[in-house]
Amino acid sequence: MSFFSKKNFINILIFSITMIALFCAGEVFIRFYLPEPENKGQLARKEWNRDYKKSVFIPNTEAIHSGVTTKINSTGLKNKEIDILKAENILRISIFGDSFTYGQGLSIDETLPSQLERELNIEKIIPAEVQVLNFGVCGMNTFQEMMYALNYGSQFNPDIVLIVWIYNDGSSPY
Repeated sequence: MSFFSKKNFINILIFSITMIALFCAGEVFIRFYLPEPENKGQLARKEWNRDYKKSVFIPNTEAIHSGVTTKINSTGLKNKEIDILKAENILRISIFGDSFTYGQGLSIDETLPSQLERELNIEKIIPAEVQVLNFGVCGMNTFQEMMYALNYGSQFNPDIVLIVWIYNDGSSPY
């Protein structure tokens, strides 16, 4: 008896149809019966300033977004509290990007910039304290991130500037 017999084909077909039905049922259950993450409050300004000279976020605000309590510090960043003026013994890295950098649905400690800062300070790769600033804003494209870096981020006097590029960042209305 060959593996490609009619009986094996029917068994594989029944198994495949059953698996597809189970995945569809799971999808329906998740979409209709599990609650969506809670959102309360507002972190960002209603309209972005087109000169990109101030934070998109409202300083010293707290809200619940995607079910996670999110705080914006006094400088308008989703970051731990920092001084705009950089001390001499600090290496400052500014990271610009969209929701991936911002950390949509993540606490401050879970974001890419916070993880990078933690690892660089633990590993002591750089002989200075490292500060990594999170300039991520949901929905920004690469052009907007560059303008934000030049006009707002430059006042933080970064030593290194990174722009996180995601596949959909190339689409720009400008």
